[in-house]
Amino acid sequence: VVPSLLSIILEQGPTNLKKLKHLKYIFCSGEAITANLASNFYKLLPWVKLINIYGASEVSADVTYYSIVN
Repeated sequence: VVPSLLSIILEQGPTNLKKLKHLKYIFCSGEAITANLASNFYKLLPWVKLINIYGASEVSADVTYYSIVN
């Protein structure tokens, strides 16, 4: 998911996000993740691990990743 879409997902609020209780990972790519977005993510989805991945913009082959730890 791109960070701008993740931001929209988080706007659904805590009640709707509880439906994602079995989710373990979210992989973000394509845009920069702001510190504010990462902080909001862990406030609303503390059980999910947020992985930020980067790669060449012309293809979907990610070459590095960074696990954003809460």
